[in-house]
Amino acid sequence: MKLDMVGRTPSEVLGLQRDMLERLSGNEGDLWLERYKRLHSGENPFAELVGASVPADAWKDALVATARKKLGKFSSAWAKQVTSVPTAWTPQSIADVAAYNMRPVFFPDADINEAFQHRKYTKPGKWYYDNIRSGAVKGDTPTRLRPGWALADFSVGTDYTDGTQVLPTDPWAGLIGDLRGKKLVGAYDTTPLGSRFAITWDEWNDVVLAHMAAKLCATRAQTSLERAVEFNFIGNVYDPSRGRFNMWVWFQDAFGGVYRLIGGVRGDGGLASVGYYWRGRRGGDVAGRPLVRFVQ
Repeated sequence: MKLDMVGRTPSEVLGLQRDMLERLSGNEGDLWLERYKRLHSGENPFAELVGASVPADAWKDALVATARKKLGKFSSAWAKQVTSVPTAWTPQSIADVAAYNMRPVFFPDADINEAFQHRKYTKPGKWYYDNIRSGAVKGDTPTRLRPGWALADFSVGTDYTDGTQVLPTDPWAGLIGDLRGKKLVGAYDTTPLGSRFAITWDEWNDVVLAHMAAKLCATRAQTSLERAVEFNFIGNVYDPSRGRFNMWVWFQDAFGGVYRLIGGVRGDGGLASVGYYWRGRRGGDVAGRPLVRFVQ
């Protein structure tokens, strides 16, 4: 059988040529010139089809859709508030912060006040609202969420074990261990080097959050500990592991003059749990969670 220069029979070559011509021409034949130009220049002649089934901004739509779905379980009004993601976010930046267990969340403009009720929502306990009324909990409208996108910490908690506990596979352990090694953050004798526990509120505020912000390519002004209402909201809407461990979490909220709110311990009500510690206390049962806000 006679073969051509590429080792194929004439019929095979003609069949391949016809198939290519049909593909280059497109369904209506209106793309043939553009595709031939690409082929001639060594480019992909079918470039317009690459990713056609997955639009370039599909990841943004997916984040918005996920937030709306989660918020919609509690309030359709909350779900309708979800805006497009911050322009600073890219697929790579979201992947980078995910290495630190930081994930996108959207806060609606909502007031989780004493009158708020939802059968699926565990709001803070009576002590919290009593101390808001008395003025002991400081800040403007502490029960109101600040609307917009944020990056929240989804690290899984752990139960207290005499101060020797660490969060499982904590991605911040290296940074915290380095800060302790440089004597920028203190510890108890039993505190593991990279543990988030036994760090005072002042050390979180003055040292740790600044270093975390740098790793997250965020500014210090964007980065804080979570407020009590934010911890509670994230636990109800986004992160089901919150409030399920016997550990406390520092909150951003001021209480009285030299105290800060803490909460989230299972033995005191889980998501409903709110209390307070002196801001300089090195609690072996208290950790912290960074939150990064984005203003659009």
